[in-house]
Amino acid sequence: MSLTLCPLNRGKFSSDVQADAYWATPAAHTAFSNAISAAIGVRDSAASTQEQINAARVALVAAYEAFSAERSRAHVDLSGLNAAIFDAQALLGATEVSADGSDVQADAYWATPAAHTTFYNAIGAAIGVRDSAASTQEQISAARVALVAAHEVFSAATSRAHVDLSGLNAAISAAQAMFTNTSVSANAADVFNVRYWTTTAVRTVFQNAIAAAQSVYANTASTQAQINLAAATLRDATSAFERERRLGTLSPPPAFVDMVRVGGGVFYLGREEGTAGIGNEIPISRVTMSGFYIGRFPITQGQWYAVMGTWPSFFTGTNNQLNVTVTPTLNRNNLPVERVSWYEAIVFSNRLSILRGLSPAYELPNVWPNPATWSTDPDTWGAVPTSSNVRWNNVRIVSGSTGYRLPTEAQWEFAAKGGPLGGNYTFSGSNDINAVAWHSGNSGNRTREVGGLDANQLGIHDMSGNVWEWVWDWWGLYTSVDKTDPSGASSGSLRGFRGGSWGNLTDTVRSVNRIFSNPAFRDGGVGFRVARP
Repeated sequence: MSLTLCPLNRGKFSSDVQADAYWATPAAHTAFSNAISAAIGVRDSAASTQEQINAARVALVAAYEAFSAERSRAHVDLSGLNAAIFDAQALLGATEVSADGSDVQADAYWATPAAHTTFYNAIGAAIGVRDSAASTQEQISAARVALVAAHEVFSAATSRAHVDLSGLNAAISAAQAMFTNTSVSANAADVFNVRYWTTTAVRTVFQNAIAAAQSVYANTASTQAQINLAAATLRDATSAFERERRLGTLSPPPAFVDMVRVGGGVFYLGREEGTAGIGNEIPISRVTMSGFYIGRFPITQGQWYAVMGTWPSFFTGTNNQLNVTVTPTLNRNNLPVERVSWYEAIVFSNRLSILRGLSPAYELPNVWPNPATWSTDPDTWGAVPTSSNVRWNNVRIVSGSTGYRLPTEAQWEFAAKGGPLGGNYTFSGSNDINAVAWHSGNSGNRTREVGGLDANQLGIHDMSGNVWEWVWDWWGLYTSVDKTDPSGASSGSLRGFRGGSWGNLTDTVRSVNRIFSNPAFRDGGVGFRVARP
């Protein structure tokens, strides 16, 4: 029988015991030490009989089991230090080493060799404390604090690779808008003169150029030089495509309205975007939108005449705000209709729906209060009010109807901001107001033909400037709660219009700006566009 007495830790408590070591009280330690000594005495005595040796073995095994049950492992907690080491190693592994970041791939994080080495050594020191069986709880806690501090210092010292994607992003957005707004045709015989067209071959070449630029944009290994080259190449391709495309030659049918599909998505109503804004329309809220259709252009004077048979607008294509004759002469048919009230806009919407074989969206009570019937036929509604009218104010939307209608405020702003494509622009499609909006600085104090400036990401024109556009909603303060397909306040005295006009300054034509007026209001700067489910 061979027994070896190993070193044992002794103490009243475990606070003075090294990390992960076992300990026992002095009394238990002494009792077990004595049992071992007694067994050794029996073993080493030449006079011991077999019976005594067997008895000594049984006694020592019993003492062993009793001591094993008495001892405890030192109560150190390594979880905090382990977590700090894990986080530090993850940060270090995700950070490249570079002198100035110029050789680091796009969007990657980098740090200087000195900062990288310092942090690496701090991690190594923490691992040393963690793995040492002699480390006390106090040392473990101090190692964690030191590593967390080193983590914060290193995190502050890291930088994201200094590539600028804004130019390429702008080039892609402009190209997509032009691509979306261009039909494919062999000879334009099947394209209305409100749309641009080009051949399949030309459009395919442009489509491939956009795809190539998107690939560079999405590739995190792209360098700044590659990004700049891709942006310049796509701008050249866009210019070439613009030179190739042509306006259609086919006259649109009466009451034809070119509609754009806006896919569903989530956006923040009232949140200012882009670089030219002045602040949010508060409180902002997270809004989930279902898909819908909206007019590519505001309703024009020609479309109004085709449906309503009147010319209500102030501008004729030859005059300005002062009614002075100006040049160039513009095509009146393509000017946005203005001087139409909210009431007149809903009449137009139902008449257009009937002409196009759709179920009208609006129905009006025959009297108010206590109506006996409701009608979707504007011929039964009576004269359009010239001041606020309680019966007309109680118009309602027919559930399940397919016809044209005014967009809600949320639909209008979602479409203006590019719908699910987004874009981060202050104005609809750009941070450059002159690229997308007719306003007081460039309009010549008059409306301009629709579609004359750049479209937004969805191919929609004139949502900033030219004319204000009526929306469905009653005026009401925003709320901060999440919403799904909101339609504004349930009642009120004022209806909204959005987008600014030819006579407004920069801050007024922002996509988030709101204004409201009496639904009978008419003005040379107020028109509308239609939507459909």
